[in-house]
Parts: sequence; structure tokens; C-alpha cells
Amino acid sequence: MSDFELNLQISANNDDCWGYSPNLLVATVVIGAGRYEIGDDWEGSGLRFSNVTVPGGSIIREAYLVVTGYRYGDEGSVDTCNTRISAEKEDNPRDFTNDNWTSFSARWANRTTARVDWNSIPHFSTGVEYQSPDIKTVIQEIVNRAGWASGNSMVLFWDDFEQRSTPTVRARRFGYPYNVSPSQAAKLNITHNPHGYKLDAKGLYIPYEDLNGEKKLHVLLKNLSPTSKAAGEGGEVVIEVTYEPAA
Repeated sequence: MSDFELNLQISANNDDCWGYSPNLLVATVVIGAGRYEIGDDWEGSGLRFSNVTVPGGSIIREAYLVVTGYRYGDEGSVDTCNTRISAEKEDNPRDFTNDNWTSFSARWANRTTARVDWNSIPHFSTGVEYQSPDIKTVIQEIVNRAGWASGNSMVLFWDDFEQRSTPTVRARRFGYPYNVSPSQAAKLNITHNPHGYKLDAKGLYIPYEDLNGEKKLHVLLKNLSPTSKAAGEGGEVVIEVTYEPAA
């Protein structure tokens, strides 16, 4: 059962935004996160990725947000920029066309329990790609939702709305938005295995005599839905269970 790599990129003007209270810029001039001391602004971005072809219940091996640095002169070089990545808890979230700061804040409040810190981010240089830490736990929470379906959209939040950066003048990092450079817009790379079936064997009793002393049991699962590509007709999969006999 091979892993699959999915490489996504922001694909429309209204699929990214940048904000700081009480302002939200859609089809924006930058995306970014961090703190700007003038006005005491804590900044963050929304990033919507379309056609996320990861089947529900897939095992997420790894996932990364990739941002291409932009606007060199608007960042501090000696500060500490601490940000956080999460996702909107929706099965197929809309873009940011009709959002203002109030509605965007409500969407941000409805974010995943899984959150990944992207801390002490180095100073960005224009045109250079920067990769976040592994955010597989965030993506896993979304694809495990009952209403998630392959091909849905997914919204990530990259921000410092929780005010964790150092209070210097420009403790923030900027990246290219789609509006400025579509080819350098934010990316989401996911490695996943779509055969994420789980067998709940609590209380399962199978009379079995281990004649060969192998401590192995082959179990035939039938009528799996969705049908695994590795399965036979009717969604049949044989799994091997290694066990220890009861004392």
C-alpha cells in the first residue's frame, strides 16, 4: 500500500488573505504572520487550498506549509517571530470573498484542536521558499471528520493572533500572495496513505488453534467502504495480526 504525495498551491485571488484587528485584506498584497509594534498589530493569514484529493480516514504521513519570502524591508532581522498553524474545522470551507475582520475572526475561532508552532522563524529573503514544521496532525484532524470527502477544500491559518512574538518593531514574516505572484503563492504538500482502515477488536473472540506456533492470525475483512484499491471484489482485505496468547 504505497504512500501518495499531493502538492497543492493557492489558486485564486480570494483564496488567501492577511489581517490584523480590525482590518482584513482579501486578494491581498502580502500574506504574513507575526507582530508589528506600530499600532500593536498581531498579524495572520488565511490560506485556502482547493481540490484536496485525500480520501477520508487516510493516514497522513507528513504535511508542510511552504511560503515564498516577500517584501524584505518590512521585516525585522533581530526579532523572534513565533507563529502557529491550524485549520478551519469545516468539511469544505468557502473562500474569503465575503469576509471582514469579524467574520474571519469567527472562522479562526473555529479552528482545529491540533495546532503546530512555527517558532523562531528566520528572517525571510525575497524569492526563497521556507517550509514549516510538520503539520500532519492538523491535516489528520480534518480528513478524519465524518463529512470530509476527497476533493474538498481546506483552510489553514498561519498567524500570531495569540501574541507570542517578541515585542520589537517588525517581528513578522511575509510571503507572496496569489494576487502578486501566482507561481509563488503558498503551497501545501501532503504525503498520505489512503488505506487507513482501522479494526476495533475490543471484545473480539475468535476460537483459534495456533498449530504452527507462529503467533499470527489472518483476518479477512469484507465490504469495506470506500473500497480499497488494494482490495479484491467486495472490498475484501486480508490483514495479519500478531498476538501474544493469554496467560
